[in-house]
Amino acid sequence: MKKIKDCLFCGGIGELRDEGDWRTIWVQCKQCDAEGGYVDRHDGATEDGAIDKWNNRVEKEIINDIQYLLNMYEAYIDDMGGEAWKDEMFIKFATKYGFTKENLHKGLEELHC
Repeated sequence: MKKIKDCLFCGGIGELRDEGDWRTIWVQCKQCDAEGGYVDRHDGATEDGAIDKWNNRVEKEIINDIQYLLNMYEAYIDDMGGEAWKDEMFIKFATKYGFTKENLHKGLEELHC
C-alpha cells in the first residue's frame, strides 16, 4: 500500500476509511476529520487509488495563497479594491493566480461560495 500524505489543512495523519463493506474507500484525517480521495470498488478502484487521490490534492501553498486572498476580500469590498491593491502580498498572490482589479470580484465570489 502507498504512503498517505499528511493532511493539507492541519498536518494530521490520514487513514483509509470505508462504508463498512469496503465499497467506498476514502482517506480521512485523524485530527481534523478532513476527507478526500473517494473511490468506489465497484468501479475497480483500490486503496492505492484512494491514496493517490488524497495525495494529489491541491498543495498547501496554493491553499494558503488563496486563503490570504479570501481574507483580503473584505478590504476589497469595503473600498472597491483600493486598499487591497496597495498591499504588496495581495498584489503578489492576485498576480500569481491571474486576478486583476477587473476580475477579482468574480473570481473570489466563485472561490468563496
